[in-house]
Amino acid sequence: MMRKIVGWLLIVHGIICTLGAFFPFYPPVFLFYAFFPGHFAIRLIIVLIIGAAQIAYGLHLILRKRWRIRWYWPALATIVITGLLLVYPAVQDPGLFSGLAGRNENYQPIPVKEMPPPQLPIQVWGNPDDIIPVLGGLAYRANSHEEGIENPWPPINTTKVTISSSFEVDMVYIRYRDYIETKAGESRNNIVSVSMSNRAVGSPRLYSVNIPTGIEVTEGMRLHRPGPVAVVLVIEISPNIEPGQHNFEIGVEIDGKDYGTIPCTIKVLE
Repeated sequence: MMRKIVGWLLIVHGIICTLGAFFPFYPPVFLFYAFFPGHFAIRLIIVLIIGAAQIAYGLHLILRKRWRIRWYWPALATIVITGLLLVYPAVQDPGLFSGLAGRNENYQPIPVKEMPPPQLPIQVWGNPDDIIPVLGGLAYRANSHEEGIENPWPPINTTKVTISSSFEVDMVYIRYRDYIETKAGESRNNIVSVSMSNRAVGSPRLYSVNIPTGIEVTEGMRLHRPGPVAVVLVIEISPNIEPGQHNFEIGVEIDGKDYGTIPCTIKVLE
């Protein structure tokens, strides 16, 4: 009788752990996701194995007297259940297992190369993507001008993306320029604003992947605010670069944890 009670308890707790892997309402699973280091896919697999093992062993305790269940059947059932449960997140998030094989060979840390501090008051001359200090952060010159002074440039558009897994606890939000038009020999700025869903951003570290020949990316400055962190990337275009579209990726690490990459396109005009 006691064996059956323990078996049912294991099955119920295993189901709770399995559901918590996808919807982290269960505190132990939530804390495991939040503090266990490593790729999210590894953490998801660990939680699913723990949940599936409890279900399989609970069934083993309940049924082993009625049926002659070999010791390895629960282990096999654990593997099968875990594999089936991984189908859903893999379909929902095709990039779930990206990065498990290690870093891309074209990974490059973005070096720091300090740019001159932004000056006030804001002037109408300069470049549209010069960095201007505004209340609570940084902005492009084209997106911020003094009252009564006509803005000679159209606003610079930015995009917001989520670079964490669909099932991740600490989702990361990035606002940045994913498309920049420029001429050869010029320099452009890209404010990469990093924020998180459930906590303040610690110490973000940016890296690049597949930087095209003739393009150099450095970190010019950064601004910590309560919550988000704004990092200014300086993108320098060689005078000898071929006109056309050049693509690369910007990766984000926070407190030593890699959250993946976002695309950036530089179009060099004729």
